[in-house]
Amino acid sequence: MASSVFRVLSLAILAFACSLPFAAGNSHILGYSPSDLHSEPRLLSLFDSWNLKHGKHYTASQRLEKHKRFQIFRQNLMRIEAHNSKEGSTFKLGLTRFADLTREEFMRSRRLGLKLPAHNLGSLRRTLHLHPKSASSVPAVSDSVDWRVRGAVTEVKDQGMCGSCWAFSASGAIEGANALATGSLVSVSEEELVTCSSASGCDGGLMDDAFEWVINNGGIATEEAYPYRSYGGSSGACNIEVEENYKTVTIDGFADVAPYSEQALMEAVSKQPVSVAIEASAMDLQLYAEGVYNGTCSSDPYDINHGVLVVGYGSEKGVDYWIVKNSWGLSWGEGGYVRMIRNGSPFGICAIHSLSSYPVKAASGSSLVAES
Repeated sequence: MASSVFRVLSLAILAFACSLPFAAGNSHILGYSPSDLHSEPRLLSLFDSWNLKHGKHYTASQRLEKHKRFQIFRQNLMRIEAHNSKEGSTFKLGLTRFADLTREEFMRSRRLGLKLPAHNLGSLRRTLHLHPKSASSVPAVSDSVDWRVRGAVTEVKDQGMCGSCWAFSASGAIEGANALATGSLVSVSEEELVTCSSASGCDGGLMDDAFEWVINNGGIATEEAYPYRSYGGSSGACNIEVEENYKTVTIDGFADVAPYSEQALMEAVSKQPVSVAIEASAMDLQLYAEGVYNGTCSSDPYDINHGVLVVGYGSEKGVDYWIVKNSWGLSWGEGGYVRMIRNGSPFGICAIHSLSSYPVKAASGSSLVAES
């Protein structure tokens, strides 16, 4: 009798737990209840709440577009719940800011932007680019590193509908190198990189080219002096006055990480934040909410299409991961970050080992000290 009562209670508790809303660790991602999928009014209410959260409004004349977005939202929520119901997954999906887009629409929204030359990746590899003042010692690799807690990473930013991921990746690496060298964390201008360093503007670029431009230009302006204006997808003309007179942050050179080596990337990240390229067009990355990502992205180096910033690495319950800062705003992932599995393969998850580099800047007396 007692065992039967215990079994009934256990099943009731399990049923209650399964009906609880999913709320990602990121408070900017709207939570949901699995039962929402079985109620049209609740699903519509959830969609309205999601639209309100993301500042989306539909007029009466846009009812067909709203209906289309709602159907995509429903399909994505079904996909999210199917994934989250699986046992053993190391990550969760959620109603990110991209939950009303198909994969094809997301790809067309220019949220990526890494632009590789027509020739192969091997010809891209440069070993070291050092100017006279620079230094390049690699410290011993520790078990975990998080440059966010050491004052070398600025807030999460948003590239918008401009293919400027490369500029955000490069700016983050420059910010980290400068903070470690000077002891001062300064947010630098992605807009200057987009409008002044590249003829392609929002149509893509490379992090190494951004580093090269900053060196040749004699520095880069701060975010405050040259704020980001290309969010909507159109980059304007270079502000020559700011470019010439506000060269606030400088670097001495840059180095490329040996490709296809997890150990080489770890050694680099143990020293400072590192720009990397990944393949980021997978639907489960578009809807990533939390956990250690081990999803369906391509690990082929020739598929890389997005520049991001590795700001550390660690382990959770025996699963090793990279800490990756993205440029899709706060309403995606873990407050704009994704932890990506370190799986020991040559190319790494989403080909993260394929194309990595970092700026080099000589330390001053007030530089931050890397902890072991």
